Amino acid sequence: MKAIRGAITTENTKEDIFKDTINLIDEIFRCNEIKPNDVVLIFFSATKDINSAYPAEALRHHGITDIPMMCFQEMDVSGSLEKCIRVIVFINCNDDKKVKHLYLKNAKLLRPDLLNIKVAIDGPAGAGKSTVAKKLAEKLNFTYIDTGAMYRALTYKTIIEDIDINNKDKIVELASKIDIKLENDRVLLDGIDISNEIRTPIVSEKVSLISKIPEVREIMVNLQRQLANNGSVIMDGRDIATVVMPNAQFKFFLTASAEVRAMRRYNELVEKKISVSYDDILRDIKKRDKIDMERDIAPLKKSDDSIVIDTSDMTIEEVVCKMYDIIVSK
Repeated sequence: MKAIRGAITTENTKEDIFKDTINLIDEIFRCNEIKPNDVVLIFFSATKDINSAYPAEALRHHGITDIPMMCFQEMDVSGSLEKCIRVIVFINCNDDKKVKHLYLKNAKLLRPDLLNIKVAIDGPAGAGKSTVAKKLAEKLNFTYIDTGAMYRALTYKTIIEDIDINNKDKIVELASKIDIKLENDRVLLDGIDISNEIRTPIVSEKVSLISKIPEVREIMVNLQRQLANNGSVIMDGRDIATVVMPNAQFKFFLTASAEVRAMRRYNELVEKKISVSYDDILRDIKKRDKIDMERDIAPLKKSDDSIVIDTSDMTIEEVVCKMYDIIVSK
């Protein structure tokens, strides 16, 4: 015996519940090459906002009358997917039979590991890429990969080891040996959490100079591509859609005026009790934009198929919701 999982989102009308339940079960049967006689029993669960009809009733009307079925209410977990019908189908089969679990419509977001969706987010410093990417990854249950933090970690390592910023060979050697791990919201360098240290002004001032070294970028890009192979991911940076993940299904380019970006960075640093000057940050952002856009290797630019979102007059939540709607509507 084996069990096949599935889910689908629907609307709370009898017609929609019947149509979507039948579609889900038909797809499970078709993709797994099973017939009603193979089925032992079926369990349905539905979120509390689905109460106009029983999913099992839909199958009875569809002609499936001999299979035992039960319907339950899904646990009401805060922030969980709404208007969703879940199912588990138990079948008699050989032990070596491969089964395919089916998640349709917005329910596909319940199992990002089955989707292998890649989301690339590019843009200049201070456009909100990292904040948006983190929240979007949490909302979609995707893995978030902060590529900028990887370059910042290398820059921080260069600083604490007192390596001359112009000593390219030494920096490349350091990049080839560095141990960087991204765990949730933490950036670990050689096992030590440096999440706050990499956001200091001295790191921000030097990171573009290090990230433009071709050999460094090659090392980092290879590492980023390896990380991207592990299921559905959201990755942000400056060359994600053009270099790191050119085949990403979703590509976004976030931008904002230099003044807005400088104020965001200023507020972020002040909140962390770091003494900074707004004018200095604005000057550094303009300087970094110039370096990023004019570097020979993988310069900052929008890919032809990226969706541009100007975040100057948008809240973080508005940006996240806009990107979320674009992704789930596909």
